[in-house]
Amino acid sequence: MNLLAFFAPTKTTFSYRFLSSPFSLVLLGTIFLVAMAQIAVPLPFTPVMLSMLPLAIFLLASHLGSKKASLAVALYLLQATLGLPVFANFASQPLWFLLPKAGYYFGFVFIAYFMGKLFEKFQPFKLIAIGSIFALGEILLLMCGSLWLGYFVGWEKAFLLGAAPFLPGAFVKITIATCVKKFSTCSFLN
Repeated sequence: MNLLAFFAPTKTTFSYRFLSSPFSLVLLGTIFLVAMAQIAVPLPFTPVMLSMLPLAIFLLASHLGSKKASLAVALYLLQATLGLPVFANFASQPLWFLLPKAGYYFGFVFIAYFMGKLFEKFQPFKLIAIGSIFALGEILLLMCGSLWLGYFVGWEKAFLLGAAPFLPGAFVKITIATCVKKFSTCSFLN
């Protein structure tokens, strides 16, 4: 018996069973969302911050699947509604669903489920297929956010304030998520 086999958890240990249970994966996903929400840059010309939440949702959807990823996002938003400091800069906004950026939050639940379903159904391994799913998710997210934002700033400004400033960052997030997903599905990791 080698030393690594002695210390490696087996499938019968409590910690392995607990950490791989659906409940704990959703809970860990929510913690991951809170951590990634803290990486945010306020933009002075729009009420929406540039954050890493979409990247976190991309990774959750591609690794946890549709149900667990969307449940993690829904639990994150429930925590926000209860007043817990889960938003950027550990802000507490219980009435987040009335804010101009609420369309993005609603879109998070939708794209987590939608992209998770696409990954479950197609199980893509090529970079272009993985990137296309993430790009589609980003487009849908920007549409949800811009549509909601248009109610507050006017429809003619909705794209300029709700989507256009985030396109370069979206490209970076899609690239990072694609590389992480491709690397995590390599045969030597399984």
